[in-house]
Amino acid sequence: GRMLEVAARIPDAAARDQFADRLAHRARITEEVVRAEIKKAAAKRETAVAVLDRPKVGLDQVKTAEKGLIWALIHDPAAGSAAMAELDTEDLVGLATEPILAQARALQEWPADSLPQTLLERLNGMEARLVQEISRQSHPPGLPLDCVKAIKRLRYTRERAAVQREIDRLQEAGAATHETEIVALWDRKKTLLQLIAES
Repeated sequence: GRMLEVAARIPDAAARDQFADRLAHRARITEEVVRAEIKKAAAKRETAVAVLDRPKVGLDQVKTAEKGLIWALIHDPAAGSAAMAELDTEDLVGLATEPILAQARALQEWPADSLPQTLLERLNGMEARLVQEISRQSHPPGLPLDCVKAIKRLRYTRERAAVQREIDRLQEAGAATHETEIVALWDRKKTLLQLIAES
């Protein structure tokens, strides 16, 4: 189990950097600014996770979109897995079921029929119980692809808030000196608003 946890953490930094590159490229912002912001946010998150060592998650904290994906992974693993393929690491950040969905993403190449069992084996007791609780519902909480859209929308909303915070920070630091970065961030914000509207 330990090795799995260690392995699960490795791709994260790489995925984070890749995300930073995409973000920076799209917005033509200096990569350093974006990287530093993302690293800061990630560090904050990791400290929170380390301190609480995966907080207890009650069913009431789990969004319908997360329940829909988890339900599908157990009852219709082929569809659940196909939907998971549409998500990337950054989409899962901050979700109550992040460790569960991240584990499901890691099992993408797995044969569908053994996926539910394998997923449950790789989770800790609390996470496995949560999955079983969700899968006991007689009807799917949502269609897998609709759930993916909802999760992406959450991520874009979160990103938009981060971009807005950065705009505010630069404007306070002196709008004139940070004009190019602010313009680039505004572009990014416009893109995100469009993505939110479309999703």
